[in-house]
Amino acid sequence: MFKKEFDIIFNYAKDKVEDIEILLTSDNEFSSRFHDKHIESLQSSESRGIGIRIVHNGKMGYAYTENFSEEMLKKVVVQAKENALYSEEDLIDIGNYPDKKNNLVLYNNELNSVTNENVVQVMEDLEKYAYKADKRVLNIPYLQFAKGKSFTKIVNNKGLDKEEKHNFATCNIGVLVGEGNERKMSMDYIITRNFSQINPQKLANNAVSKALDLLNGNAAETGSYPIVIQNETMANLIATFSMIFSGRAVLDGKSLLRDKVGEMIGSEKLNIVDNALHSQGFASSSFDSEGFPSQKTQLVHKGKLLSYLHNTQTAKMMNTTSTGNASRSYKSKLDVAPTNLILESGESSLSEMYNAFPEVIEIVSLQGLHSGTNTISGDFSLSAEGFLYKNGVKQYALKQFTVSGNILDLFHHIMMIGDDFKFNYMSVGSPSVLIKELAVSG
Repeated sequence: MFKKEFDIIFNYAKDKVEDIEILLTSDNEFSSRFHDKHIESLQSSESRGIGIRIVHNGKMGYAYTENFSEEMLKKVVVQAKENALYSEEDLIDIGNYPDKKNNLVLYNNELNSVTNENVVQVMEDLEKYAYKADKRVLNIPYLQFAKGKSFTKIVNNKGLDKEEKHNFATCNIGVLVGEGNERKMSMDYIITRNFSQINPQKLANNAVSKALDLLNGNAAETGSYPIVIQNETMANLIATFSMIFSGRAVLDGKSLLRDKVGEMIGSEKLNIVDNALHSQGFASSSFDSEGFPSQKTQLVHKGKLLSYLHNTQTAKMMNTTSTGNASRSYKSKLDVAPTNLILESGESSLSEMYNAFPEVIEIVSLQGLHSGTNTISGDFSLSAEGFLYKNGVKQYALKQFTVSGNILDLFHHIMMIGDDFKFNYMSVGSPSVLIKELAVSG
């Protein structure tokens, strides 16, 4: 696929640059929103582009095009060569990286046969089951289905030639419930490559139940509390601070983990991996944006920081090897990014966590994850929702409160890790965790 376009670029560039790499990505996405028994919107988008990296006179140059005409494919080589003249970027090695065997299944042909009628039926069922679940359901402001597919191909003049395709479907529902003058909203979702796994009744009931539980809350008393952070919420917090593990952020002085490899950055119960080969991860891939083979990287083991995430450039600058975490689109320069970032499961049950102290607060949602966090210092101050437990028994919901702390202090104060692992939308996964204490303001 796209052999003609790649041949044009290679033939034109062969006597003009020392090395060249071509990255092509093609994406298709369809989404629909549903409201009050009707399709509110249908959107379909398609994008594709070619980005090249070249080495010329010892410097790296980038350029890209979304026009696949022969004229533009040649012009993009000229542009990259010109851009290399002004490049201050450290030289990147372009290599031929061998494949590694894996059992990843990243594409399901059955998703291509899902019809609009299939989607409408699911959406109608979701809406029906949500309203049927409880009379306090006032509205369903968010009801969406989306599916997408992507194709990636990367080739260079050193013999590298790799390609891969992915697809997925998502379905999510947000419900608004009310009692008296109080209103609460909650959501549930599924990400899958198998349309038959979408269970409208389960999704609707989960969303309604989570929203109803938050009604009739009491104010939290200001103080320090043992905190259970629910699995998806913990995954969202880790996602916000994920770039502290980036070798690029370390080199740029933007990671609080700089110079901490080999040091304890958390409790001995803490294990964090980046696993691009996870069978259930939606950021899984056989290779990264340089064509380097994907792998599972142990970042933190029993609380000790073992590694950062690297592409070949950051690895070379830090005298190590790539972890297969090169990231770039056809439009962008090379960077580092996690794939499936995972806080590994423990063996504790939620019941054990609730009973660990006379009083425990469970946090089930956090707001302001971008505005209320400092990813360089690790500090956070976030609005939260949750529940108060006494002697293991849920007492009542808490009105919105503020929780604050530092991500490394939080890691050090982990006392229990649950057995209820879950991925979030960003393919960051975590079980629920019990933190010895965090500051709460009511």
